[in-house]
Amino acid sequence: MPVDLLYPTPIYFDLTNDTNIHTEIQKAVDNEKFEYNDWWGKTHQLSSDGNVIKKYKMEYFQAWLDTCLVEYYHSLNRTLLEVNNEYKIESWIALFNPNDYAHIHSHGHADISGVFYHTTNNEDGDIWFENPVIQTEQSLSYTQEVVKYPPQKGKLIMFPGYMKHGVLRNQTQDTRVSLSFNIYFPKKIQCKTCCRTQWRISSICNFI
Repeated sequence: MPVDLLYPTPIYFDLTNDTNIHTEIQKAVDNEKFEYNDWWGKTHQLSSDGNVIKKYKMEYFQAWLDTCLVEYYHSLNRTLLEVNNEYKIESWIALFNPNDYAHIHSHGHADISGVFYHTTNNEDGDIWFENPVIQTEQSLSYTQEVVKYPPQKGKLIMFPGYMKHGVLRNQTQDTRVSLSFNIYFPKKIQCKTCCRTQWRISSICNFI
């Protein structure tokens, strides 16, 4: 008998050894200021700029990311032509020094969030995802409560922004460098105030 997988959570992976991408990211690492922010709990260092991809003109990374986004959406039987390939992106670099970690969190209304590993020794802290289906707390017969993925240089992971996740503590003596991002696609909505169908790069219409 066939089995339907209802409400699956799509996690995307890809790997690149393109040195141009790493060169672009390293330029940002060399020029950005990094801080342990109070509002984030001082668990790891974050770049001062909130859109390093744009600031440092990461053309090679951006082109590869666009290709990956198309593949990701095709795997969901959707097409980016629906949003004219236009989207808003936030991006930042994170440094995980020895003993650093990231507590459980989600990326709010982002359609897609992701992380790219620039430098890693593969043992400096797995990323882990919490099962988004609350009902599974009653029974784990069909699934797992937490799934972990180890870092790897050149590896890209993308996931829905609503996914709660964290990063295990870096128990090595090395510093890991990663680039994270949030992507927001335009939403075709009917505004109740102006009664027009509009494209908005937001999850919420300002007039609703």
